[in-house]
Amino acid sequence: MNNKLGDQINMSKESLPSWFGDDFMESFLTESGTKADETKVVNLEIKSRLGVEKTHFSNIYRVKAELNLTKNGETKTVIKYLVIKERSSDKFIRDVVEGGKLVEKEYLMYKEILPLMKKTMNNFYISPKYYDTKLPNIFVLEDLNERGYSMCDRLKGLDFDHSAKFMEALASFHAVSVAIHKQNPIMIMSIGEEYLHTLEESHNDDFVSSWVTKFYKAVETWDGYERYSKMIHDLITTFPDRLHEVFTLRKHLNVLNHGDTWTNNILFKYNPIGEVMDVKLLDYQVCRYASPALDLQYFTWTSIQEDVRIHKIKQLYSIYLKSLNSHLEHLGCEERLTESELQNEIDFTGIFIIYIIIFVLPFILNDPDNIIRLEENDYLFNIKNKENDHITNIFKSKYFVSTVKSMLKELESKGIIK
Repeated sequence: MNNKLGDQINMSKESLPSWFGDDFMESFLTESGTKADETKVVNLEIKSRLGVEKTHFSNIYRVKAELNLTKNGETKTVIKYLVIKERSSDKFIRDVVEGGKLVEKEYLMYKEILPLMKKTMNNFYISPKYYDTKLPNIFVLEDLNERGYSMCDRLKGLDFDHSAKFMEALASFHAVSVAIHKQNPIMIMSIGEEYLHTLEESHNDDFVSSWVTKFYKAVETWDGYERYSKMIHDLITTFPDRLHEVFTLRKHLNVLNHGDTWTNNILFKYNPIGEVMDVKLLDYQVCRYASPALDLQYFTWTSIQEDVRIHKIKQLYSIYLKSLNSHLEHLGCEERLTESELQNEIDFTGIFIIYIIIFVLPFILNDPDNIIRLEENDYLFNIKNKENDHITNIFKSKYFVSTVKSMLKELESKGIIK
């Protein structure tokens, strides 16, 4: 077998991951439904690598595997294009991942929940094919790029057509989770345990308050935004409790939220004339069982272009609602969500937008030339250092500042900050 490095990356043979080899590949490809008597890897090529400096928690490899499949004495050659996620070995990142049970959640999603969703709903193909390696820190998925799927620009955001197609896909995910919950509520409730609740409560509340404090001090330095700084300051004492409240179960409808619905976790495929025809959703590490409005808020405030968010969000929510109720009906579920009930959920989860702005957008809207590397920046989470100016620094990206200035005005007009 020939191990080879792609032209797109510069890695020495010594820096190849320890698992990279034919034994590893053959172990899971043989069990993945090839229906061959023998699977032999004849060539492996790493096409590209993204390190934790760009993905935060994992090293991601794009791999081309050439296989000889033998059945009934006949051999044929096939090509598999794979994406391999290797969890970072950095201690700080591992502590974050293990503390939030991120690996366990994603493994159970790919191994148990998503296959069950496919069995429950016809034509439910929202995720890439998963290969079970039996290794806890390595995930192998099909490379959807080879099937024509691509990622949009995180800094430009999504236009109406992309957002509308995603709303339909998200609605199908939420609806089928309702049906699965009826079959196995314990499984859905377990995998949907809120990530923030798995952390030690007092430490988590201190951490949240610390970041809110640093954020309002950063806003205070923005010319003309001093009054918005005071609005954020006034939230400090109540914010942790109000944030916990939005994750509680709701009377209208609860669903399994994806939890991380932003541009880089969404892939789109287009027809020959450039129209969006399909959506795939990646990364199931922070699923939560709660109001569907949480995923909607997360997507709205991390990924939709500003003009679309301001002028067409009601249209997008109507698309979501129509698709959700249609899927619930076809699945035989009696639950429905009305327009007024959805709006109540959006209003109820309004404080979650503040969380998104402070704790999520700095990482999404950071400068491409100055990527925040978690493995080098554990001081960001050091709440014992009350003068931790490193936290304030992550609020200084020009993309973050310009985006959030506009958002603060929106939040004031909605009455979320006063």
